[in-house]
Amino acid sequence: MFNILTDCEGVETKHYTPGEQLDDEAESDFIESAENIIKGYIDNGGPRLTLTESNRAFYRPSTDEVVCPRRAQYEKVNEYYSTLFHELTHSTGHESRLNRLNKTAAFGSQDYSAEELVAELGSSYLRGVAGILGESDTQNSAAYLRGWIKKFKDDKKIFCVAAARAEKAARLILGEQ
Repeated sequence: MFNILTDCEGVETKHYTPGEQLDDEAESDFIESAENIIKGYIDNGGPRLTLTESNRAFYRPSTDEVVCPRRAQYEKVNEYYSTLFHELTHSTGHESRLNRLNKTAAFGSQDYSAEELVAELGSSYLRGVAGILGESDTQNSAAYLRGWIKKFKDDKKIFCVAAARAEKAARLILGEQ
């Protein structure tokens, strides 16, 4: 895997270094970027977004709604955006957008697992665009992906298919489609 932070020299990046303590300005930069991504998507035909005092985040296709705990409920602000980007990526699968969701996919099924790969890869892509790229984000995402990809031990193409779908989803969220 290519990492701009460790594999390049002389390249300025707005991303923070793994383990680095963010100052208020650096955190403010990625928050502003993340909020602009979210607002742009919601304002341009995205789902309804409900932030609530709860401990669950999910996308509900029947009402085209993303429900997520409030930012203040998260220990780290980057975890909030990771979760919200994951659920927003799910919403791109709605029949009015990319029509990717299988309405009958049961938890743990291959269709459900494939969609979880798409959502997590999409979240990773969006975090990178927003400048949220820390070591814990990468480790959590990798562990999550490993868990879901186990369902596809015989399907050698699934990760590439999921990555392509995630890129398409992220581009839709970013208004590039």
